[in-house]
Amino acid sequence: MTDPFEALRDPALPVDPDPAFAAALRAQIERSLNLPRGVIVSDVSTLPESAESAAAVAEPVPAAIPYLAVRGARDAIDWYVDVLGARLVDEPIVMPDGRIGHATLELSGGVLYLSEEHPELGVVAPTIGAHSVSLMLNVPDADATRTLGRALAGLLRAGDLVVLAGPLGAGKTVLAQGIGAGLGVAGTVTSPTFVLARVHRGGRLPLVHVDAYRVGSVEEVDDLDLDADLPESVTVVEWGQGLVEQLADAHLLVRLARAAAGDERTAELIGSGGDWAQRLARLQWGSARAAEGLRHPL
Repeated sequence: MTDPFEALRDPALPVDPDPAFAAALRAQIERSLNLPRGVIVSDVSTLPESAESAAAVAEPVPAAIPYLAVRGARDAIDWYVDVLGARLVDEPIVMPDGRIGHATLELSGGVLYLSEEHPELGVVAPTIGAHSVSLMLNVPDADATRTLGRALAGLLRAGDLVVLAGPLGAGKTVLAQGIGAGLGVAGTVTSPTFVLARVHRGGRLPLVHVDAYRVGSVEEVDDLDLDADLPESVTVVEWGQGLVEQLADAHLLVRLARAAAGDERTAELIGSGGDWAQRLARLQWGSARAAEGLRHPL
């Protein structure tokens, strides 16, 4: 019997893609990334290329390459080099904010990719004693988005932090409305843009609904004193990715994306820390078991 993993041992040789296919794929990736405002996808022609890095691209690489997101990427690189004898291939790519966006290490005949964590993009480093897991769902329309919110409400407990991300019109407030309905809170859940935060009571748990669209830093988040209500409430923060995760040891990130045409959406649920992996496995959504959609365990 042929070993099904034999293909992974063959080197992956670079080929020139069809230009039309490459352009369409790039456009699809950009739509799916839900990048923060002002962040764009770099073109490879804008990256500096040394003779060594150009030669490295031409060399065959393994078909399966581990990619690590870590806290303190520079320290991690030094550790791999000093302790394990890894070799840093070319200089790391450094982002405008000083974080390492990509580094390539050669180790024991293999290749390892490494970067700093980027919570604003949903790329977080593993936490000791915790697990991260994500679930991708198709959400046909706004009504289905509310239904998803109701389903999530059934999983929520006092002290939970839910971060909603996605471009304008993706359905963040609609999802928050569903969560509020599922909790049974009184009043209409609307975007709290001009007051930043509203507290809705009268249900199974209080709902603290926050709009961080105009919040520009973690320091400004601290000024809101959201952690004062967190222990006994469910806190849902729109536009909070990269700003509020430090408020709790664990959180659920929901990244919403809307199709260019029509009302169809996708929702990626990323549970970080705590028992989110177990809770997401219990999510009742459509006819398929949510556990079948779990992927990317860290």
